[in-house]
Amino acid sequence: MRKFYGYTLVEMCVVIAMLSVMLGLAAGLIHSLLGTDKMARETLEHQTAAAALAETFRGDIHASATLTPATTDNASPPRQWELKGTNGAVVVYRLEKSELVRESKTANRSARESFPLPAGATVTIETHRQGEATLVTLAVEPGPTATGAPGRTGTGLWVEARLGRDRWIAEMPLRSAPGSTTANSVEEPTNE
Repeated sequence: MRKFYGYTLVEMCVVIAMLSVMLGLAAGLIHSLLGTDKMARETLEHQTAAAALAETFRGDIHASATLTPATTDNASPPRQWELKGTNGAVVVYRLEKSELVRESKTANRSARESFPLPAGATVTIETHRQGEATLVTLAVEPGPTATGAPGRTGTGLWVEARLGRDRWIAEMPLRSAPGSTTANSVEEPTNE
């Protein structure tokens, strides 16, 4: 009887079939991981933009004296809002296609910043009187999913700030802190 060294055709076919099943599973796993990574990046981008928008908007509202919405007609909600500071600075928030644009203008400088919004998001800026204070609310509501199914894409943003809260700092006379000395004032020691 002869001994055969090597593999038979059936054994080779079984090994090739097993390898193709394993490669198919690995390709499916890699595809789903890449999709998850893309969604995580988009979510992080929107959360980072929302945090930057909230901080910037709150600072602008605190430093401003007035907020004026600009409308094209009475039927549509405003797509542009103008903030004016006591020092002549003007900040304009304008809603464009899929971003909220912030333009600031002072006597010697102008800047433009844009904050990306989730697809289909609605943005509203409203004022509310609360006693002597005026509260300004920025609301970013995410739009419906691309398939039209119930649910939302991304998370919403709700920022409330008091109009002109920090103006008193700019208008306050310069005083030195207790225990410090400046060129204009010297604190005398007391003998007790």
